[in-house]
Amino acid sequence: MSCLLTTGFDIECNDGVGGLEPGSFLITQKENITTVTTVAGAITVLTQVGGTSFFRYRLRKNTQNFDGANTNTPETGVNFIANTLVLLMMKMSAAKNVELKLVTQKPNICIVRDLNGVYHAFGIETGMEFSINSSSGKAYGDMNGYTLTGIEESKYRYTVDPTVIASLVIGNPS
Repeated sequence: MSCLLTTGFDIECNDGVGGLEPGSFLITQKENITTVTTVAGAITVLTQVGGTSFFRYRLRKNTQNFDGANTNTPETGVNFIANTLVLLMMKMSAAKNVELKLVTQKPNICIVRDLNGVYHAFGIETGMEFSINSSSGKAYGDMNGYTLTGIEESKYRYTVDPTVIASLVIGNPS
């Protein structure tokens, strides 16, 4: 495998913003995906098992983010990214308890869109595993709800071509 650099980067315009687009969180179980094709770091084909769906979780603005920490260990030749996706979901309920329990039971594939219009996929290689914390809050101003934390270790984080998003089967109203 060649490790030669292929391009450089110029100074970009100051038009980028942080954050993820509300309503852009899509999730399905990893076993529901049959084919993933990537070209130059972007997913260009993503096919699902017939009868399966991605589900859209509509979350409030400023309640979700992801981080990717690269680990490079020259002594062992290991280089990977630990991706962490954090989502806040307001108001605890029986329906959310049931759904979120299902999220934690199997590896998932998640797709989010950042506020710069770029789609990012998590769980493509090994699946994203979620843990759920719930809190009633202590005071009126505290959040009552859930914190979902997804963790995935992979060789690479992929972006997703917008045409792939348009071709996905979404199992609930968009």
